[in-house]
Amino acid sequence: MDQAVLWILERFTFEASLWSVKVEGLLWSSIDVFLVFSVLKIFGLARARAGARPIIFRYLFLWVSAAMTPFLFLAKHHGAFWILDCTIISIHLALLASSVLLDGRRALVMLQAIRRLYTRASTAPEER
Repeated sequence: MDQAVLWILERFTFEASLWSVKVEGLLWSSIDVFLVFSVLKIFGLARARAGARPIIFRYLFLWVSAAMTPFLFLAKHHGAFWILDCTIISIHLALLASSVLLDGRRALVMLQAIRRLYTRASTAPEER
């Protein structure tokens, strides 16, 4: 076991470390964009159901963060990578937090309505 760890440590260079961090960051940020987009869609549906205006600016900020994501691969050193990655993650967290604060109640009302429809549809006719 010790020999295997030593072998890895001898061959894991700065360039290999930076490359693996870039790939991981690119994948995670891409997944985050998809997940935040999905959550924004739910909040957008809740707003539409309540008759409120669409959440255009939140989608704009998500698009900006998605456009920043490929630049993670262009970072020349760990510091630049982490600053960019933290910026992207901060945008995602700000979008999620603002959505919960501004539209959390609407989303809960919509989800409760969906749950009521589902429970009515799943009960047998003789139980109604």
